Amino acid sequence: MPLSHAPQPMKLSSTLQSFLQAQSIHKCKMLVAVSGGADSMALLFGLHQWSAEFQLEIGVAHFNHLLRGADSDADEALVLSACQELQVPIFVERENIALAAASSRANLEEIARQKRYGYLLNLAQTNQIGWIATAHQQSDQAETILHHLARGTGLHGLRGIAARRTITPGIDLIRPLLSLSREDVMAFIKAHGVPFRDDRTNFDARWTRNRIRHEIMPYLQKQLNRDIIEHLCQWAELANEVQALLHQEVQSYLPQVVKPRAGKTIVLDAAALMKMNKLHQRELLHQVWEAEHWPMGEMTRTHWIKLIDIVHGKQPSADFPGPIHASRRDSMLLLESRILLPDRE
Repeated sequence: MPLSHAPQPMKLSSTLQSFLQAQSIHKCKMLVAVSGGADSMALLFGLHQWSAEFQLEIGVAHFNHLLRGADSDADEALVLSACQELQVPIFVERENIALAAASSRANLEEIARQKRYGYLLNLAQTNQIGWIATAHQQSDQAETILHHLARGTGLHGLRGIAARRTITPGIDLIRPLLSLSREDVMAFIKAHGVPFRDDRTNFDARWTRNRIRHEIMPYLQKQLNRDIIEHLCQWAELANEVQALLHQEVQSYLPQVVKPRAGKTIVLDAAALMKMNKLHQRELLHQVWEAEHWPMGEMTRTHWIKLIDIVHGKQPSADFPGPIHASRRDSMLLLESRILLPDRE
């Protein structure tokens, strides 16, 4: 029996209610990232419906990347108008992302993400906001997992996008729509007359995410299984369950492995690490990366294998994305961040 279902206009509202209850989110400030697209506008209007019952003090953050001229300005104007209608405060940041990417010789897609999330975090810290909500939904989850698989990933990559993640003490990033299909979002949009704008760059094949969304995923749905999005999301749920067990098991090893820092250098007891099985070794190193907020997005399975090789003395040192430098000295593994960048996913 196919997993797909008829879109339900009320499903978005009930999903938001269940999410807020499950995460015990009430009597608090929440920052909603709104681009002006269908997903983020649906999230804003849906959360606003529950703001009184859950006593949410909602604020909106809009990042204008200045990539599309008048269209970018029109997106901003739409979000401003919606916030005026809903009577919620809005914060707007405008930055020329193309110029920033060119000056740093970095990937435009990645720079845009870094700037956007950096802005959200700064806003939350400045205004003492404990929750940041983004509008990722089921298709985003499936596309992320497929992208990770194509690049080479392990169990962590199969988890996809987290429904909730602490990005700094006291501030959590949440994705309340992650279990919803695009059709469910559009059903809510239509039923409630929610305004939105289509971003033409979402069809630009130069962006990896767009090629997956408009070329690869439709092909897989047609040629292999029309329910592949749902199946990929099921893998994410299973990977998260297994990952939670691994995380708990590895916690008991941390006191034996993690030693006092040498300045800014992380020091791990490689001899103690080698006594663990390789699955636990990789998990412990993942936990170190996450605790240090080192970039995870570019760390492929090949990188983690190379890091394990250094632990076992098969090679003396290597550089990893970030950049992070790892070296084996006597019985210790030394990890040093040369440049700290915002966390990636």
